[in-house]
Amino acid sequence: MNPLLFISATGLSAFLLMMVQPMMAKILLPYVGGAPATWITCMLFFQVLLLGGYAYAAVSSALFSPKRQLILHGALMFVALLLTLPLELRLPTSLSASDSPEGMLLLGLLFSVGFPYFILTANSSLIQRWFHAQSGRSPYFLFAISNFGSFAGVLSYPFLVEWLLPLSAQLISWSAGFVLLFCLFCLIFVGLKRQPQTEQTETLGRNIPLPLIGKVVFAGFVPSSLFLSVTLHITTDVASFPLIWMIPFALYLLSFTLVFSKHGARYTMIGQKLQFASVCILTFLSFSIYKSPLFMLIDFIGMGIIAVSCHGLAAQARPAPDRLTAFYFWLSVGGALGGLFNVAAPYLFNSIVEYPLVLLLSLFAIPRHEFGFDSFTRISKRAVIIGLSIFILIGGTYALLNPQEEIAETTETASSDYETLIETRNFFGVLRVTNADGLHDFTHGTTRHGLQHFNADDPLTITTYYSALEKLFAPLPDSFYARPFAVVGLGAGTLACIAKPGQAMDLFEINPGVADIATNRDFFTYLSDCPGEYDIHLIDGRLGLENPPHDTYNLIVIDAFSSDAIPLHLLTQEAMHSYVKALDPVDGILAIHITNRHFDLEQVVAKLAEDANLIPYYYHYDKTSDQGLDEIANWMILLPQASPYDFSDSGFDITRIHADQKTRLWTDDYTFVLPYMHWE
Repeated sequence: MNPLLFISATGLSAFLLMMVQPMMAKILLPYVGGAPATWITCMLFFQVLLLGGYAYAAVSSALFSPKRQLILHGALMFVALLLTLPLELRLPTSLSASDSPEGMLLLGLLFSVGFPYFILTANSSLIQRWFHAQSGRSPYFLFAISNFGSFAGVLSYPFLVEWLLPLSAQLISWSAGFVLLFCLFCLIFVGLKRQPQTEQTETLGRNIPLPLIGKVVFAGFVPSSLFLSVTLHITTDVASFPLIWMIPFALYLLSFTLVFSKHGARYTMIGQKLQFASVCILTFLSFSIYKSPLFMLIDFIGMGIIAVSCHGLAAQARPAPDRLTAFYFWLSVGGALGGLFNVAAPYLFNSIVEYPLVLLLSLFAIPRHEFGFDSFTRISKRAVIIGLSIFILIGGTYALLNPQEEIAETTETASSDYETLIETRNFFGVLRVTNADGLHDFTHGTTRHGLQHFNADDPLTITTYYSALEKLFAPLPDSFYARPFAVVGLGAGTLACIAKPGQAMDLFEINPGVADIATNRDFFTYLSDCPGEYDIHLIDGRLGLENPPHDTYNLIVIDAFSSDAIPLHLLTQEAMHSYVKALDPVDGILAIHITNRHFDLEQVVAKLAEDANLIPYYYHYDKTSDQGLDEIANWMILLPQASPYDFSDSGFDITRIHADQKTRLWTDDYTFVLPYMHWE
């Protein structure tokens, strides 16, 4: 039989396997507020199903001949084709993102893509078995083909598929690819039926000693946890979207391709020689705030080196071809445990310490001779590693203090003496409140959510980015305050002080941890002491405004931030229609906060305003020396066509802008951020 048939089936299967992961994660992202941990939770689901697929491959290989196994697998594939294609999102009705974001994501993936994905996970090892049975040749080159197909699927999504196809077309195209793969399997079955086979069944689990299993599981665990930690660390500072997900994921898969290639031993040796330096550098970076693409590039390269070193251990330990399904099973056990560790990390640690922990654990993959201790015992090697780890941790502890000091330097009244009032973590990220001489500072990851100075003459003074809105709206007439306000994104509750006495205000917040901090008087008193009457709604703001508690609002503020940028699902045509529907058609003002370090979003919002028949203003607020707790801020102020307000002569740096006709309208089907990225 022509080997190209096996190569085509292997490559296409791997391509579909990887393509569906960022596609489904992007579809699910809006339902959990764009949280950076969305991708990590999705990866846990995919890794566990990969483990199940390898287990199914191992058991079926022990019970059935290749031909019977192909009949079984083809039947399951046909059932998956009938029941689940074309793909569509199927969410559970019993869970919400505020109740259990992880549960909602996992069940949504299970209902939507679980069955066909399970089929795909078994394909690589099964096709290799069928090839070996048909030809008697080593099938390990197909493992490299599989990883190359995976690598192509991962990179093509953010750079090609996401750019060219809306999500609906992506789902249809993927479904068509699954049908094509089924046709290839039918051709393989015809070939196996006609030709003699050199193998019947495998013996499940024999001749794989426990130390070898431990080594393979370790080699799978460390790179899996490491690439997820790197992804979370970067998306917490930048934003959560497929391009940032896919770069470390692609390097993770590339490491498999390298170590299982013809020159795999050479790549493994290079990785082992460079690993210790990579661990030292990445440990320091894991405690720092990113300031440039260079830091991200170093993180990516270091992660790739460590992945090559660890996966090289697995490649060196691979057994004979008749035991390959068990080998892949234990390798996937390590990968699944790595994903489980990272998903469980928010419930184990108050800060993102899993990143440096797994870096230190990776040192055990370095052979003793790389330390120059060939004659030493294994215990000596571990003692050296532990000593070096302590040294790195001491340096990392110092680096850990730098982010807080840097944030403090942005306020003129900040003190060098810090007291952490609370540090907590959940699915949505790390929340921290610090106190410096009465100045309470609320940060979510690397993004400030609010300041309040309890020793100031007026502790309820509006601070940070929100003073820009207070000053802009101060001259507006009393009629502006005659209807309720709505705010998407609670923060410290600062915007509650914009309201007049007795005025209703709806505050939408998806993160229960943020609500707990904002309502605790030990941390902030804006909500308890400001004059407005507020209600907090634990729901994604866009979903809340689709069925708002009040008919219309005179002010809607979109101030939700996931990482350093506004979640993309809040900047689509469909989202804008929800805002406009809830906005008063005359006196209403829609304010969208676009301050961030990495994206220029004014043209995106201007295009949305044009489509919604609103007048867009770009408002840049630059604080002066006597405004110590104010922050430089960029806002988009959108007004109805019948609005009585004209901010052009307000005396502030606010300009009416027009959408560039080259700007493509963002929709729920299409959001592509790459053209709008910049780096400071």
